[in-house]
Amino acid sequence: VMIAVGGLTDWLDGWIARRFNMGSAFGAFLDPVADKLSVAITLFIVVQDHPTVYMAMLAAIIVGREITISSRREWMAQMGQRAKVKVAPMGKFKTIVQMVALGCLLYSVTPPSAPETHIWMGDVIFRIGDWLLAVAAVLTLWVHACIGLHFWLRTKRWYPVWRPVFGTLGVLIPALALA
Repeated sequence: VMIAVGGLTDWLDGWIARRFNMGSAFGAFLDPVADKLSVAITLFIVVQDHPTVYMAMLAAIIVGREITISSRREWMAQMGQRAKVKVAPMGKFKTIVQMVALGCLLYSVTPPSAPETHIWMGDVIFRIGDWLLAVAAVLTLWVHACIGLHFWLRTKRWYPVWRPVFGTLGVLIPALALA
């Protein structure tokens, strides 16, 4: 419930700020930070409850992307081009899929101190969330690849965009080897 309420109020807050021109520099900075923090914490909770390599990889892809995008925004701000970092429609769609997935996955998480209870449709909702999280991870990689290609076409340089991806792969490959 909290992730759904958080997602809806985040969307409503952004809509109100844009519609009534009530944006602020602090809000523009804090909103993405709060979004990324809530996604990361939710993924950590889900991976703790479902500790599989598959779930850890999906979480690593999504958290790696969140860090990469934050780094890219910071880098563009230092170059005086923060306004050029806009959210693409595919990124918005990915966020919707990701939030629905996280809501489904959190719904099926059972706290360790809770007595054995049956969560209504818990397994079905978990599977839906599992598949949606995989779709969100694929969309994450796709959007990141498009950003990288766009950057390369403009500058003919790969390194700044792909460096975090290689860092994420450097974490994932040993994790797979240990699994």
